[in-house]
Amino acid sequence: MRGSKHYFGDTELDEKLKQRLVGAAVMVVLIVIFVPILVEDKGMLATDPESMKAPPWPEQRVPTFTPNADGSANKLPIPDLVKEPAERVVPPVVIKQEVKPSQPVAASTKQKRLSSWMVQVGSFSSKKNTDALVKKLRKNGLPAHYETVLVKGEKLYRVRIGPDLERTTAEKFIKQIKREFKLTGKLQAYP
Repeated sequence: MRGSKHYFGDTELDEKLKQRLVGAAVMVVLIVIFVPILVEDKGMLATDPESMKAPPWPEQRVPTFTPNADGSANKLPIPDLVKEPAERVVPPVVIKQEVKPSQPVAASTKQKRLSSWMVQVGSFSSKKNTDALVKKLRKNGLPAHYETVLVKGEKLYRVRIGPDLERTTAEKFIKQIKREFKLTGKLQAYP
């Protein structure tokens, strides 16, 4: 085709197309913003001067000032602004109850902590051995993990099972690892 221009790659045509698209987008935005304002219910606009009045001023008493004969001032009276209470005020109900401690006071001041239980299976210096044991324990359904600690400058990995809120569950873990792995676990309070 002689003298035909390609739609893609022709910069002049691309610029015109971009300008038209931007113009169309601007028109759509303007329509979306201004049409609702023009079509909006006129009742919402307060043009009635009667509806635009401010509320009346509250009634106040102005204290009077009367000087004494010697020129000193009297104390100003405190104005009584409230003629009567708007609503009845009910005093709060106070229930007095004598509490007798069942334990000595020193024992009752100690705060009880919610504790859980865990089983320490062992401590290893080799991460490879730690990972292998944790994998075996998890494979048998035990919630095993390890913690890294420094003991006398040496990095150790503690393999643990738990924590669990019930001590009896942790004791069952000890029996299970003794039976299945021939390992002795140590019951510990956590944290």
